Amino acid sequence: VFAGGVFPLERPMSKVISKFTVSNWGINAVNIAADYNSQKSIALTAAIDTMKDSSDELMVKIENVLSIKEVEDKLQTYTAEKLQVKEFEYTKANLLKSWGILAGFAAVYVLIGLILLEFIDKDKR
Repeated sequence: VFAGGVFPLERPMSKVISKFTVSNWGINAVNIAADYNSQKSIALTAAIDTMKDSSDELMVKIENVLSIKEVEDKLQTYTAEKLQVKEFEYTKANLLKSWGILAGFAAVYVLIGLILLEFIDKDKR
C-alpha cells in the first residue's frame, strides 16, 4: 500500500513513509530491471478500447484514427514518455542501490529474529 504501486502517493509524508517499506524498494528493483521507462504505454489505448462499442460519434472517429498502426504506436510512445519515473531509471547504480537497500532490510530482519530467539531461549521456565 505504501509503495505507491496500487495508487499514487501524492502527500509528502506518504512518500517519506514509503522509503521505509520493503515493497517500495522491491517495486523499484523490478521496474528498473524491466526497464520500465523504455516500455510503450498501453494505458490510454486500453482505456479507449473499453469504449469501442460506443455510439458517440467522436469515439467512432477516435477508434478509426487509432486503427492506423503508426498512430497507435506514436500514441503509446508519447504516453510512455509522459509516464517516466525518475526512480525507475535503467542504470546499474540505480538497480544496485535498490538491491542494497533490500539486502539491508533482510539483514535487519535477520538480526531482529536472532535477538528475539535469544529471548525465547532465556525464558525456559
